[in-house]
Amino acid sequence: MATPVQVQQLDRSTRFCWISHRVKVGAVVLAAHRYGAAFRATSDDSPDMFTASFPLSDVGGEARSGRESIVIARGRSTVVSSPTGARSFDLGTAYCGLQLMVDAREMSAAVHALTGRAPREPLRFEQRLALDAGVGAALDRLAAFMASEVDHGGLIDSPIVGARFSDAVLAGLLVNHPHNARSLFEAKSHSAEPRHVRLAAEYLEANAAKPIRMAEIARAAGVSIRGLQLAFLKYRGATPMQFLHEQRLEMARQLLSAPEERPTVGEVALASGFAHVGRFGAHYFQRFGEYPSTTLARRR
Repeated sequence: MATPVQVQQLDRSTRFCWISHRVKVGAVVLAAHRYGAAFRATSDDSPDMFTASFPLSDVGGEARSGRESIVIARGRSTVVSSPTGARSFDLGTAYCGLQLMVDAREMSAAVHALTGRAPREPLRFEQRLALDAGVGAALDRLAAFMASEVDHGGLIDSPIVGARFSDAVLAGLLVNHPHNARSLFEAKSHSAEPRHVRLAAEYLEANAAKPIRMAEIARAAGVSIRGLQLAFLKYRGATPMQFLHEQRLEMARQLLSAPEERPTVGEVALASGFAHVGRFGAHYFQRFGEYPSTTLARRR
């Protein structure tokens, strides 16, 4: 998704130019950029994309978002941009580099695939990514390898193999780089959770379409409401009602996507436990990045 960008040339002695090549590799867009004169790019809005930049030469720059400033330097550090708020970049004369870009919906889907749960608020990564060690160094090498394969033809020409590479990028960032949904990844595995948490989850999954009160869930699990809430937060990273909300949205997604059915959006909302169709549409959009009618139209 594009967003307006204001460009200010900082080096008047050199002609400004921008050469860019992009290719889609699974869920990741790999972009190679080369510029002429040094410049400052400023945006008052953000596209719904996560972006990690990797300089390819000794020419670097600086990224700013709010009061934070991040040095972009080869083998040292770079910036991971999340789709939140205004930002600006200063890049030096003859800068060239690679970017790994991921749509916000793809990133949210990766969180759900890895944890079984969705972030309760928009995902935001720590902006500074070290390139001299750890996941930053690994992603730097991986981006360079992917670019080489694109240039010469090889493994990632295959959509199946390309998808595995993009999975590695998403999992590497989500598992190893700090962000505001870390609690989902740090929660203990379901196999180690108490029996009453598992019983409550099974009850919610089986009865998601019905009106449910906390007292019913606690009774099915055999514990107090307070005890269940605390245990659910600890082992599932959400309250029972948040878990139920996610189950209902997933149920709605399945009903809207089922090829053999022809429901209306209102019928799906009611069948999934949502009493208010308008609020259902808003929750669905927040979770999946599109309205229920869009999912239904695509299926048809």
